[in-house]
Amino acid sequence: MQKTFAFGWMLMATLSISADGQSRSTRTSFKNSLDKSLQMYSLTGADSRPFHIRLVISEAENPQSPYQGSIEEWWSSPTQWRREVVGKGGLHQTIVVSGGKKSERDEGDYFPLWLRNFVTALFDPVPNASAWTEGNAALEIIQQPNAFSSDTCERTKSKIGTGSRSTDAFSVICFDGEGKLSSLVSPRYSMSFNHYKKFGEKQIPFAMGDVPEPGTEIGGEVVKLEELSDSASNDLFTLLPSNDSRFDSSEMSAAQLEQLTARTPQIVWPAVKSGNLRGNLALYISIDAEGHVREAWPLNSDNAGLDDPTRDQVKKWTVVPVKDSGGNAIQADGPLGFRFETRK
Repeated sequence: MQKTFAFGWMLMATLSISADGQSRSTRTSFKNSLDKSLQMYSLTGADSRPFHIRLVISEAENPQSPYQGSIEEWWSSPTQWRREVVGKGGLHQTIVVSGGKKSERDEGDYFPLWLRNFVTALFDPVPNASAWTEGNAALEIIQQPNAFSSDTCERTKSKIGTGSRSTDAFSVICFDGEGKLSSLVSPRYSMSFNHYKKFGEKQIPFAMGDVPEPGTEIGGEVVKLEELSDSASNDLFTLLPSNDSRFDSSEMSAAQLEQLTARTPQIVWPAVKSGNLRGNLALYISIDAEGHVREAWPLNSDNAGLDDPTRDQVKKWTVVPVKDSGGNAIQADGPLGFRFETRK
């Protein structure tokens, strides 16, 4: 199952709305729509006011779920802010930026990719936004008879893997009828944005959600968003005595991951009850600083029945740790394609 198809129904509903003779269609610049949406949302833009925000993350249907955490930030300016991220299992990251200088204290052995995605959703909801606007695309807006506009979406296609391991990947970004960002789906990062509320001149989503695999629904709720008072304690922005980097992460290409995992055990393809016996599938994997694969999420598969067996085997892999330019071991993540052949 292609991860980008998790919101595929939204795209199809948007682009195939029938007009019974009364709806009107107009086209507008995708770049302008994206710029306007990000300006409306951005908590940390040039015109933003100081704030204090707290986001609580959980899997509502599973109280024992490992997908639990919180993100809290006190932001005075781009050169003065404090962020604390806590995750179930002992993760605690504290970052303080003061006077443009950064300090960091990390506790725990791994910063999960699923939790990192909620940090992205709060402060950089469309990573590498310029890449979405390179083709001068236009959005089609359907004006309904009741004066409401439908959601509008832009879709791009890319490849995961090389040679016979290559398979398609799709990314989709959607805006609601008022131009607010409603969802973004891509191989590395996917999120829905809901329940917008006004904060100063901004419109901020108070509910976010990710579905990294069928049956797993991780939600984030903004439980506090308030102005940061001028009397906020200076202790908040006192630089920490350390500047850890264990949770730094490198985003790798499929080709790089193929090289990194070249010596891992071959996948043993189990027999299947139905579906294709030959084809391709892709996962998105995350590796900790010691080289252990900690997460493996399904992306695209010619036989969804092979997704879980493949993930179970991949999560047992250990590779040579990835290092930064200073020689420090760091986390790494990226898409990885496979070519399978099995039997019924």
